[in-house]
Amino acid sequence: MHITPEVFNHLAHLARLQFSTAEQQPVQHSMEQLITYMQQLQQVDTSNVAPLLTMTQHYQQPRADAATQEHTTTQILQNAPSHNGQYIQVPKVINQLP
Repeated sequence: MHITPEVFNHLAHLARLQFSTAEQQPVQHSMEQLITYMQQLQQVDTSNVAPLLTMTQHYQQPRADAATQEHTTTQILQNAPSHNGQYIQVPKVINQLP
């Protein structure tokens, strides 16, 4: 399947990726190969294949969903690079896109 440069640029924008003009052509070609392969996989008849619950035959029993107090607030804040009172401070990441 052929991907136009406009579609490629749109997908790169949605994925927040930036490519130089030298990088664009090889990546675009790889995307085309990947889509072609996925189209081939869609043609495989899987009507007689039972759906899988897991990738292995082993089943893991989920643990009980119970609240526990394993660490105190003080212990958690000691591992934080920066905190303000009882809150961990993180750098602002919103609106920093080019």
